[in-house]
Amino acid sequence: MSNAREPDTRWRMCMVVFSGYPSDPRVRREAAALQRCGIEVDVYCLRQPGERRTEECEGVTVYRILDAPRSKETLARYLLHTLRFTLRALFAISAKARSGRYALYQAHTMPDFLVFACVIAKWQRKPIILDLHDLSVELFAAKLNGAKRRLLRLVALQERLACRFADHLITTSWGFHERLLQRGHPETKISLVFNAADPMLFWLDRERQFLPIGEDLHLIYHGTIAERFGLHRLLEALPRIRASHPGVKLHLYGKADPSYLRRLESIISDFGLSAQVEFGGWRSAHALMGCFRQADIAVVPYLHDEFMDIAVSTKTFEYAAAGLPVVATRLQAMTSIFPDDSITYVAPGSSAALARGVLSLAADPDRRARQSRLAHKAQDALSGQVMADRYRGLVADLIRASQSGVGDMATQLSAHRAALVRSPTRPAGLAGEAETLTRNTSTIESYR
Repeated sequence: MSNAREPDTRWRMCMVVFSGYPSDPRVRREAAALQRCGIEVDVYCLRQPGERRTEECEGVTVYRILDAPRSKETLARYLLHTLRFTLRALFAISAKARSGRYALYQAHTMPDFLVFACVIAKWQRKPIILDLHDLSVELFAAKLNGAKRRLLRLVALQERLACRFADHLITTSWGFHERLLQRGHPETKISLVFNAADPMLFWLDRERQFLPIGEDLHLIYHGTIAERFGLHRLLEALPRIRASHPGVKLHLYGKADPSYLRRLESIISDFGLSAQVEFGGWRSAHALMGCFRQADIAVVPYLHDEFMDIAVSTKTFEYAAAGLPVVATRLQAMTSIFPDDSITYVAPGSSAALARGVLSLAADPDRRARQSRLAHKAQDALSGQVMADRYRGLVADLIRASQSGVGDMATQLSAHRAALVRSPTRPAGLAGEAETLTRNTSTIESYR
């Protein structure tokens, strides 16, 4: 990174997220990237049981302004909690920001309308970033059924207003990037920062040995436990895997949707899998690397829908960074980053395909070693350090452009975005994938 784009250590930045800190990995990575180069960061977030209302977390000041809701499963509860949090954040941020405390404001989705909690930035002529972890229209289109789909017009409206309100958009996959372009947002306003693995937390396990696997086979999945991630299909595949590996163990780490957890428990009971499945609960990023080292194969059994097909799996980056071989369902966003010889891809939604993929990979030590090497190479081009440098450069560009005056902001941001567009990390096959994306938007673009 050139000196012209180095961040100024006198800057302080405001982040707001309807989630916990430091438990939200993307917010933690971005805050840590800024803090490591001397930029002070304040995070406004939810408070989990046992957490302090205000504290310093590795140099980041955390304001937990609202207790985390016990349940967000119903749409009405989710809307109520997010509106309460947005209002609380609006007053908390405005009170702290009156003295000109912040050089830049960043809202993390979801919800998109959380960006309006940073309205004081408009009066202060300070830049606002909207970090789109997910795209609301695609996500809700995949989740809502029947009469509830009429709500997609409101979802699309609030997303459109939020994106226009923000000075710059960050998103997490090429698929999301293409959708934002199709919605009419200028390319110079969009930056792509993948959810790459943090090299401080996930590193290549050079002690891993790829030996023949006997009766005991250790599988792992970590992250959100919800229906769209397809864990019910993985459980249904376990009896077939158990036939060849009687000692198979599936270790699941992460927070679960209560109703979906009950469904998984029913499958475990029906198939007699209580000895094969272990729910380990949420684990910190620091602890996950130890879990990875005990596993033989990671499984990413995502289902196919309009959202999941364009969302990049963060966990796959982390498995690849650690050198852990992966079986995953073949989805467009995944294949745009990890080529066929780096992951064992299987058809989405098929427990039989998952079983075949796991068994074939478990039976071939050389293939596991080759996949580990090639997946690590693929993620290395988009490593956490590469993404951290890109993110810090964007923050520096935005702040300096705002300090230079309105006339210079567009020019500086256009130059920054042009550099990213020329980035060699863009998949060569994206042009064809963009055509596929265009064909697949018909059911959701009608809600714009």
